Amino acid sequence: MVLIKRQFVEWTVMTITVFLVFFALSLIWPVLIALFLGVLLLLQYCCAGRRLGCCRGPV
Repeated sequence: MVLIKRQFVEWTVMTITVFLVFFALSLIWPVLIALFLGVLLLLQYCCAGRRLGCCRGPV
């Protein structure tokens, strides 16, 4: 009987831990994706500005 209760407690702790990990990842991943996309857009904007400057020709 004690073994069954101990196994139940271990499964409960493991389940709570898994849910906490998924909750933490659900908060962290959107921030990382937003930062990555922001950097990509910034690089694209900078490269587009250089291309426009190069395409004007001699002044």
